[in-house]
Amino acid sequence: TNSVDITQVTKEIKKGDFEIEVASAANLSIGQYVDLYQRTPANLEANMPGLTPNIRWTPIINNGIRPYEKHVITKIAGNKITFKNPVQLNMPLSSTTVLKTFQTITEVGVEDILFTSGWKHYPEDFLHHASDIVDYAWQAVAFNNVANGWIRNCHFKDWNEGICIEKSIAVTVKDIEFSGKKGHTSYYSRYSYGVLFENCIDNVSEGLSKDPDKGMLHGPGMRWSTTSTVFVNCNMQTNQSIDCHGYHPYANLLDNVRGGILSGSGGAETAYPNSGPYLTFWNFKHNASFTNKTYDFWFISNTTSRHTNTFAYPLFVGFQAAVGKNITFKNEGLDELRNNQVYPNSLFDAQLQLRLYGGYMSASSSKVNAEAKLSNDGDDSTFWESNSAGTGQWLMLDLGVNKTVNKIIVKEVSAAINEWKLEYWDGANWEIITAGTQIGEEKTILFDAVFARKIRFSIVNMLAGKESASVLINEFKIIPKPLQLPNDNFSISTVGETCVNKNNGKIIIIANAPYSYAAKINDVSYPFSNDVTIDNLSPGTYDLCITVEGDTFEQFYKVSIAEASNLSGKILVDKKTASVSIAEGTAPYTVLKNGKTILETYQTDFSVEINHGDQLQIQSKSACQGVLSKSIDLLENVRVYPNPTNGLFEMYLPEGIKTANIEIYNTQSQLISSQTYTVQGGSVSLNISDKPVGVYFVKLNLEKPVFVKVVKK
Repeated sequence: TNSVDITQVTKEIKKGDFEIEVASAANLSIGQYVDLYQRTPANLEANMPGLTPNIRWTPIINNGIRPYEKHVITKIAGNKITFKNPVQLNMPLSSTTVLKTFQTITEVGVEDILFTSGWKHYPEDFLHHASDIVDYAWQAVAFNNVANGWIRNCHFKDWNEGICIEKSIAVTVKDIEFSGKKGHTSYYSRYSYGVLFENCIDNVSEGLSKDPDKGMLHGPGMRWSTTSTVFVNCNMQTNQSIDCHGYHPYANLLDNVRGGILSGSGGAETAYPNSGPYLTFWNFKHNASFTNKTYDFWFISNTTSRHTNTFAYPLFVGFQAAVGKNITFKNEGLDELRNNQVYPNSLFDAQLQLRLYGGYMSASSSKVNAEAKLSNDGDDSTFWESNSAGTGQWLMLDLGVNKTVNKIIVKEVSAAINEWKLEYWDGANWEIITAGTQIGEEKTILFDAVFARKIRFSIVNMLAGKESASVLINEFKIIPKPLQLPNDNFSISTVGETCVNKNNGKIIIIANAPYSYAAKINDVSYPFSNDVTIDNLSPGTYDLCITVEGDTFEQFYKVSIAEASNLSGKILVDKKTASVSIAEGTAPYTVLKNGKTILETYQTDFSVEINHGDQLQIQSKSACQGVLSKSIDLLENVRVYPNPTNGLFEMYLPEGIKTANIEIYNTQSQLISSQTYTVQGGSVSLNISDKPVGVYFVKLNLEKPVFVKVVKK
């Protein structure tokens, strides 16, 4: 069925996020499959900064990278949606970012079948785009809208197109062979998420009269917004191309792929670049008939001239060119450990083992179907077997992170090992932990605790009569010692909300000892090794739990984020001094007089000198907390003394007044005195001794008249 919008995404998404926020979760449910879609050129700078497309590539210029990421919902909390798998693209906030419906069929499998076709007997041999018949007439298997599907142990012989996985999620294609007459494409994913192609072998060697290179024209394929596709341990033919077929597939992995070249990807010019960002090559073995080549991964002509290897910052680790071949790169994102077989051999397999079994196993050698990982899979019926005699063989467990270890259990299928040694990697060298003799059905090895990530078990020699036997180990199990950290390992501080309703509090965690930690608040985990800042927190009290990856360690805290308040306080004026008292607000406080800063202080009580007419302002650290202000009117403080009086009294005036016209009225508003006085020492002497006892009003005639009540007794 056609996909329709469900709800809009209301917050920016970062690559690697599992959680997103939506306008409404009313039409969403746990277990539901959805499409995460976006269409905005703003995501170009967010994912491939500094790369300018050819002016002719109008779709990506106008729409950016268009993800159609398939996801399954595992949690709904208000308007926050959690996916099972991470988002693979930075998605800036945009009105085009939506969740769309995605209908699936599940648990679809094809296995143990030989597929053949009439292409073998068609009178023409393959020539790219010679005709639709030559390109597309015989197509073998296509999955559409499949979740949790598989194609396994199948042979495809004589096909134009082999396997297409489209608009699907979590599909495995494994142990596949292609042979017979050359055709157009072997296997690819399109508009999909999480497709695994493992042990796919291309042995096509017939029908080469028009295209002499063996193998299907297009090798491992990624097309049209597909992401998280993994090709692992696949074999290609000499000069066969990987196929990034345009419309911006992104975040895909070619892992320990043998043979083939990087040019020759398909796709129309308007579909360029061939691949979007995060295309990764791990231990890729390049195999070409040419001797010298520079791959320019971002060739921009602004004409129709283009390269068929236009990738946005591709990442290479362990790229290997054949001996005597000069292969160079331009505009790559990363090129490390070139011409080395990098550890681990397979990045995908290592990550999968770590997730499933808590460690990655490797060995000096292994027989087919008796790989090292089978000694750490929790199943005593499976085992690792060395490919040759046991002496000198080794088995290594990589825990992924450093752990404290003091115990190992080793089991042999049948007793054959005599002397052995156990070592750990200290970051530079292998160091002996302990050594011993014989293993047998089960042996528990205890030793002084070591803090290590990699543990290696080596066979020094075999039992008498077993010298030529291979080693069979069905369990190699490390027992980590529970991690203990001192109580003061973590320094935790908070920053309160800066302004009312800003919800921008912070928790800052600093660890003394570096581990792979995770700080968890409100069911959201924040990984860190040394320090982390958790921000955008509302005021309140939080339960904080810190854990260590791969360990049972847990430490709990209650942490409070202070609520912000607006700036408040008092400004009291006395003669030429303003006394300020701050009740609420964040220091430091800045004092401005007539628009100019005169003081910055952390004190909540302080004084400043003032003059009549000054404008005084007090600001806190956060402008959003408001301002304390006062217009200085010293005439408000005109007073008389003594009051009540026997007749003689003084009127005290602000500094700067030289003469004062003063009138005195009785309670009937009758003027009883009017005179201009010379101000001396800031005061004027007045006398109403000859007036009756009662209440009088003294009027000081300035630009703004001031009245003071006087009582004669």
